[in-house]
Amino acid sequence: MSVGNGGYLSGLLSYGATYGNVGLQVTYLHKQANQLGYTGFNTHDFSTKIKFKLSPKSTLGVKLGYYSEESNSTYIGLTQSMYDAADQDFVLMAPDDKLLIKRSSISATLQTIFFEKLQLNTTMYAYTTARNWQRQDFSSTSSSSNLSGVVWGDTSIVGGAVFMRNQNAHRNRAFEVLGVEPRLKYNYAIYSFNAELQAGARLHIEKAFEQRLNGKKADASSGEMVEDEIRTGKAASAFVQNTLHVNRQVAINAGVRVEHYTYDRNILRNSFLIGGTSLVRDTNIHAGNQLTSLLPGVGINVNVSKNNTLFAGLHRGFAPPRVKDAVSNQGEVYALDAEQSWNTEIGTRGHFNHVLEYEITLFSMNFSNQIIPVSESSGGTGTGLVNGGQTLHQGIEIAYLLDMGKLFHTKTKLTWKTNMTLNNAVFNQDRFIKVGTEVVNIKGNKTPYAPDYYLTSALNAMLKFGLGAQITAQWVGAQYTDLLNTTLPSADGRIGKLQAYQIFDVNLYYTIPKTKVTFNTAVKNMTNERFITSRRPQGIRVGNPRFLSVGVDVNF
Repeated sequence: MSVGNGGYLSGLLSYGATYGNVGLQVTYLHKQANQLGYTGFNTHDFSTKIKFKLSPKSTLGVKLGYYSEESNSTYIGLTQSMYDAADQDFVLMAPDDKLLIKRSSISATLQTIFFEKLQLNTTMYAYTTARNWQRQDFSSTSSSSNLSGVVWGDTSIVGGAVFMRNQNAHRNRAFEVLGVEPRLKYNYAIYSFNAELQAGARLHIEKAFEQRLNGKKADASSGEMVEDEIRTGKAASAFVQNTLHVNRQVAINAGVRVEHYTYDRNILRNSFLIGGTSLVRDTNIHAGNQLTSLLPGVGINVNVSKNNTLFAGLHRGFAPPRVKDAVSNQGEVYALDAEQSWNTEIGTRGHFNHVLEYEITLFSMNFSNQIIPVSESSGGTGTGLVNGGQTLHQGIEIAYLLDMGKLFHTKTKLTWKTNMTLNNAVFNQDRFIKVGTEVVNIKGNKTPYAPDYYLTSALNAMLKFGLGAQITAQWVGAQYTDLLNTTLPSADGRIGKLQAYQIFDVNLYYTIPKTKVTFNTAVKNMTNERFITSRRPQGIRVGNPRFLSVGVDVNF
């Protein structure tokens, strides 16, 4: 259990036991807050895991889950003038905005060992999710209709104010997902080499039901249906990979996967431009497409010593376009290619005398066609995706855990853990964008929201009599928020460079000797750093201020 400012409460209860051939674990997590930053929320998360030993060579695992959430999540953010004033960072501009989520899930995995070297795991899964989101409408101009009279920001600056409207929209979604995945593992020997063969397949079906209802008041709980559609996706994939142990030092892994995806969009109601006027009409537009991709991959591990390993890999990445973006409202199938990339890594991991554990990886992700969102949630002016062209992401990841207690032979357990990523992500192909009367080539520009560095470092000290402390520091580099890498902020707050920032957290804990009871207190953002985390979806989001919580953990 833990409590904190802003009406924060978190409680986790978990119970596990074994009864004969049946293992059981039940977990319930509840979180709530009146307002943390912009958001108040109330969540319930319940999960159950049951494992049955059917025979000496087979087990059945079943997972059940239920999640519900009610929060006042919103899209709207601050204008630049509101942020500069520094007195309205977490004001509720749209107090009637409400997000409701309910999710139910079930999965079952049957593990069968036919004989010592052959094993089959078959997983079946299904879940449903309902997500209803009520959001008040607003405008950046005073000439919009049905204004409520509530205005935020500076009206003397073009685009510097937000005019709330006395109406809302309900963006309701429901998702149904069903799938099955058998996976076979076979250990064998070829000549003097040991090897492991894995092969599997997956059938996956998903269906999305989307509706939009326009309410006639800011707090309307329902409204007129203006959009209604069903989107369906069917995917089939299969893979085979083989790991060959050349000797005790070298292992080579090679494999290939094939993906086939069929999708369609069925529009039942939408707005159409008729005679120069936008009118809502029932319809039955149905269109779709399909795509297939072959995805190879190869990797190698070399044990250069007992405690240190070199590794490298080359793999093909793949992701299909979103169904809603691949088919227009008029049923036109857009020529959106799949997002594909070549992903390369080379690195080393290991430890030195159990004092220093480390991993260092050089990586490169070369996208031949990165899909770029232009939806509201990604900071754009509309919905959909576009073929973004080639992008290149290169960098290094470094992680280490230094046990300074062992290093200096102290009685105090003292560890220092760090994870760091340095990343250079750019558009590496000519791509021309029209800006006013000029045409700009963004080749060489940074991709939006990709900081050059991200680093987290934690120092943990634990004394013998149960008292401990941890200090965590996080550094995030500067980021651009648009394709043009605009530095100066726009009046509406949606474009402009995000400055680098750093956050420090402190956690103190005390375990009562000879018990399993631990008390803790934590301070997040200890220095109360003020920084912008995002200018998406529709305005500036300020990072959470200093947060204090106290809690207790009890094991029986």
